[in-house]
Amino acid sequence: MISLKKRVFEKKEFSMMTGEVMECIRNDDELKERDSFVLFDIEARVCVQQTCLDLLEMGKEVRVVCDGVSIPQPFDKEITLQ
Repeated sequence: MISLKKRVFEKKEFSMMTGEVMECIRNDDELKERDSFVLFDIEARVCVQQTCLDLLEMGKEVRVVCDGVSIPQPFDKEITLQ
């Protein structure tokens, strides 16, 4: 069973895979065993994309909540989510 622990990290970079977050993942027994992540955020074209790419590079499975992201230009949505 996975317990839910609230963690809050200040947004300092485009990707949320900052040193602080990476350290938390490495030091938390539950998180370091996690293979998949779900992403949602306001800016999909930059922040979600960079976080997603970083997680994929780490060999993680990533899901993006399409209705949980914002893309200012409607014509960018399909391309960005792909």
